[in-house]
Amino acid sequence: MEASEIENKRGFDLNDYPGSFGYVLVKAGIDEVSSTLAKLKSTTVIKDVYNNSTECSDYGYLVWQYFGHEWTMFEYGVCQSEFPQKTSRILKTDTIYYEYEDTSDWEGYTFFRNGVEIEGYSFGLDYFEEMAESAEYRGEEFDLQLQTYYNDYIKDEDRDYLFSFKSTIRNASDNEVKNEKQFVNDFFISQNAWLPSYDYMPYVDENGQIDLPKSLFVRVDLVKVKV
Repeated sequence: MEASEIENKRGFDLNDYPGSFGYVLVKAGIDEVSSTLAKLKSTTVIKDVYNNSTECSDYGYLVWQYFGHEWTMFEYGVCQSEFPQKTSRILKTDTIYYEYEDTSDWEGYTFFRNGVEIEGYSFGLDYFEEMAESAEYRGEEFDLQLQTYYNDYIKDEDRDYLFSFKSTIRNASDNEVKNEKQFVNDFFISQNAWLPSYDYMPYVDENGQIDLPKSLFVRVDLVKVKV
């Protein structure tokens, strides 16, 4: 695996979902991103994990920037969009927060610019009918406000899917929005960004070693987590 393999990769290549996850991509160099993450977490950074593996026994956030890419990324759980939004505001840049929640089987991205959400896209199974039936079974009146909220979604009746797309920077047709794989991939390409498969994501083993060649990255850092 060489740097030339990933230098020009763009788009959405994540295809294995072992459980809930969230990834934050920040349009800034790794120095800025690591130091900002450490400051927000009130902790410290181990810069260049490859050369400081003996210091990487603690838990933390791996932060990495691929060679030839302008975005820096790290993993950051689900349902926590406030953090990438805050990072965007502090660094006065763009951030993309992609998340998948395995209980609901919903996923999508939120796109921030200078701390302001400018685009959001999400999709998943349509649970509305089950929710309405459950409310009726319990003898409860179904929330009319929820009905209005539900009507804002784009429906794919064939697959029982719902889609939500809101943007201040562009428009998209219903057919485009319902083609989720193409839509997400095109979005990442439009932002010159890449969310790779797990094969290309760094991982620190029990000895503090990264399982990928150093040449793939501008750098890989570890932002410590306080225990």
